Amino acid sequence: MTAYKKTRRLLALPVVLISALLLTACSTQQKIDTEEQPYSGYLEHYEKLTPIDDDTAMRWVSGDLKKYKKVYVEPIKLFPNYNATNDAQREVATKVADYLNNGFKEGLKKRGMLAEKPGPGVLVIQPAITGIVSEMKDLKPRQFVLPVAVARTLIKTATDRLDYIVALYMEVQLRDGGTGKLEGEVLRKGINKQSDNDEVTKEDVKAVLDDWLEFYNRGLDMIIGKEQ
Repeated sequence: MTAYKKTRRLLALPVVLISALLLTACSTQQKIDTEEQPYSGYLEHYEKLTPIDDDTAMRWVSGDLKKYKKVYVEPIKLFPNYNATNDAQREVATKVADYLNNGFKEGLKKRGMLAEKPGPGVLVIQPAITGIVSEMKDLKPRQFVLPVAVARTLIKTATDRLDYIVALYMEVQLRDGGTGKLEGEVLRKGINKQSDNDEVTKEDVKAVLDDWLEFYNRGLDMIIGKEQ
């Protein structure tokens, strides 16, 4: 227990960067309300997005993505840029991003689709975390963990408990590696209940990070047409 408490300070709020991208036993996926939720500005065509995955994600694709045989994934962006307040937070944010970036590449390697750089015939995936906020059930923000354009997220929880929850948005651009042409965009929302009322730790989100990688790989198979 003592070791856990010591670790908590190091693994504070920035670890929640990816905490709500997929369901876990203690998380709840929320529908995207296009009227209530302002957009970050990271994507170019919000008006073209259509609901998928039971309205918990929205997507627009300009054409057939099956023509791409290789995929290059850019490092995850924090939009706007994340300004850590201390070295520990910067270290944790880097570790979380590295964990996911490595997982993305590993999934592509297993499918023989990993491209080392953009180019003709390569689909470039540009992911960004665009909104993160920690709130209570009554919708009053407790603290912002990223200086995001999405300053307030409206969350409708499924229970009456006064739990702290973390709402997160990820937005993705899909581009042609040769021409830079925008081929598609994706917006996904999720929430994850915090196990502690003070701060979110890596222990809270580790399983969700793994779930997100699984979700990414399933989506990759579907979009590129290499379903297994």
